[in-house]
Amino acid sequence: MTPRERVLAALSGERTDFVPLTCYASLLPDCELSRSLQADGLCVVSSRCPARAETPNVHYDSQQWQQDGRTWTRHLIRTPAGEVEQIARQEAGYGSFWVSQYYVKSPDDYRVLEF
Repeated sequence: MTPRERVLAALSGERTDFVPLTCYASLLPDCELSRSLQADGLCVVSSRCPARAETPNVHYDSQQWQQDGRTWTRHLIRTPAGEVEQIARQEAGYGSFWVSQYYVKSPDDYRVLEF
């Protein structure tokens, strides 16, 4: 079985010749060890969007800053119906972002996002 076939079989509840090992592409360093693991069956998971959305009259803005040793990001969405913002902090380790302030804070914010 190929690494891809192993992952798909395991996700479908089927038996595999061995347990599939996966890693997100963004977490895999470009080095000899990574290439060796891939040659031995590591399945690299890459998330790619097959489509692109067009949003005329909608403007996106992002700002990053450092505070208390962490990276914070503010995302702002502006539409003719108003604007909303989200604030998130980046965690150590995987570098995932945890939202501390969501876009929707009141029922009025829905009309901005539905524009």
